[in-house]
Amino acid sequence: NYALKHAGVSRNDVKVKEIELDRDDGRLKYEIEFYTSNREYDYDIDAYTGQVLSMDYDIDGFDIPQSSGDIGMAKAKEIALKQVPGANQNHFTDTERERDDGRIKYEFEIIYNGYEYDIEIDGATGTVISFDKESVYD
Repeated sequence: NYALKHAGVSRNDVKVKEIELDRDDGRLKYEIEFYTSNREYDYDIDAYTGQVLSMDYDIDGFDIPQSSGDIGMAKAKEIALKQVPGANQNHFTDTERERDDGRIKYEFEIIYNGYEYDIEIDGATGTVISFDKESVYD
């Protein structure tokens, strides 16, 4: 339930791929994989507290957009910061604009509040293609 709540989806909207109880560095955690119609989520949840230790998601089957436009670095940064409430421009540790398979993509790394966030954004549409969050202490 912690992972579903964090992802903002209901149990009826997902298909669970795997739930596994594992011990990592002496800590019991649940490794949970599930997917919705177009996203695959991976979570590590502390088995005792329910704290999200790490998570990521990818958009499955994302088609290259027909538009060859570019939202620009400033807009892409704005979108990335919306994924990390409380973070600001000073928390970016890496920003890249690159062309991948004929489309423009922005990649960001943000360090904030004990976590490292890796975010990829489609340059034509502003869609968050992938999102990864993990503790800087692991």
